[in-house]
Order: sequence, then structure tokens, then C-alpha cells
Amino acid sequence: MNEEPSNPFLDGSDVVPTDEAAAAAKKLAAEAEAARVKANSIPAVPKTAAKPAFEPSVTAETSSISVLALIIDAIVAAVAIAFTTLLFQDISSFLN
Repeated sequence: MNEEPSNPFLDGSDVVPTDEAAAAAKKLAAEAEAARVKANSIPAVPKTAAKPAFEPSVTAETSSISVLALIIDAIVAAVAIAFTTLLFQDISSFLN
């Protein structure tokens, strides 16, 4: 492969000699066949179904809503809002 490829167009000719073209075509065909054989010799990766990244666990709390828990959450939220309002009323005199 140390030889420089000859370019027939550099000497002013616009016709490629047929024997050189045939040799180049045979060489390209041989390289293509070798590449095809090499590509076919690589074993294919078996296709498996992808597993989901996250599988949620179903518990009794998520499948049914507890009314008692909702009532307790509502009372806690109301108390938090009341204390926040009282705190704001105490601090508002210092913010003026």
C-alpha cells in the first residue's frame, strides 16, 4: 500500500483505461465482500424486552382513600393556617 495510486486524469487524458478500471472494480468488490463477511460474522444481540425503570408498589393506602386521614389532614392544615395568620399579625407592626 506504499504505492501512490495513479490518476489518469492528471496527464490530461479524460479516458480511464479499461484494464485499470476493471482491476479497481474487482479490488472494490473484494473489499466489499470481505466487509460483508466480517459484518455477518458478528453475533447478533438477542432482543429482550426492556424492564421498566420504576415499578410502583401497590399498597392498601394507595388503592383506597381513608376518610379519617383526610379529616385529620384538613384539621392540621387549618391549624397551620391559623397560626401563620396570628404570627403575621404580630410581625406586621414591625414591618411598617
